[in-house]
Amino acid sequence: EDNGIGIAENHQSAIFQIFHRLSPKDQVGGEGLGLSVVKRIVERNEGDIRVESSPQEGSRFIVTMPAPPEGSTSFNNTQEVHLGSTIK
Repeated sequence: EDNGIGIAENHQSAIFQIFHRLSPKDQVGGEGLGLSVVKRIVERNEGDIRVESSPQEGSRFIVTMPAPPEGSTSFNNTQEVHLGSTIK
């Protein structure tokens, strides 16, 4: 979750497309790769990513992943992970 410029609803699905940018490169850095890479990783692991955002109110990205198979030692439980944090 952030308190940035936010994303209008009509642009929210496009932000996950490779090389898609909402702002000119000279105004906001980046190549338009980050969210498309995250989406591919999440979907290849049978998960889902979505955004909740409004202009001038910031954005929240929600990643949902399936529970590991019973008996798996990969993760012991489900955790909410905030931007800048790591899963322990």
